[in-house]
Amino acid sequence: MSIPPAIVAAGPSQALDFRQSDIDAGTVKSAGADTSHLLSGLAGGLDLSVQGAGLNGAVKSIVAGTVMPLLRPVLASMLSSLDPLIYNLLQTIGLQLGTVSVAVHAVNCGRPAIVG
Repeated sequence: MSIPPAIVAAGPSQALDFRQSDIDAGTVKSAGADTSHLLSGLAGGLDLSVQGAGLNGAVKSIVAGTVMPLLRPVLASMLSSLDPLIYNLLQTIGLQLGTVSVAVHAVNCGRPAIVG
């Protein structure tokens, strides 16, 4: 069984607006993807392969054509029941996946600058 890597960056772009009062106060704003369904999203790309001596193409075909379509919904259901637990655990320890935090420290208009 192989599990594809989780992609936690899908979604539309988000605009973050900073006013002068935000800049003066050092306000940090965040944007990112919804990670509340992190585990259940893995089930869709799941791939099961059978390897072993003496297994012929018929067995592999049965697994791919019969077992996997039956197994995917079961795994998706199991993983989706774990999503709230994992999401709350990550929130509790302060870990956010697929999120960027942005602060604006200064604004200079009319002068080119190299930032690093």
